[in-house]
Amino acid sequence: MNDTARIHYLAGEASALRSFSLAVINVHPDLARLAAEFERLSETQIGIATGQSVQDAYLDGQRSTIEDLRKHMAARLGH
Repeated sequence: MNDTARIHYLAGEASALRSFSLAVINVHPDLARLAAEFERLSETQIGIATGQSVQDAYLDGQRSTIEDLRKHMAARLGH
């Protein structure tokens, strides 16, 4: 598998995981608790990634996805 194929494969994985995440948000019985745990883990993960040698694009993608999921949870919670 060449680099281009790996990038496309990774993008497909990310897309599938995003869909799964949205499905979990949509049906979770305690969404407020899920949102709080997601917030805690997201902040931890951003801190870990920031302290490592990662490209800005990685952090941008991470932050963008976290923000999209936060917005979806907030909308489902009526905030």
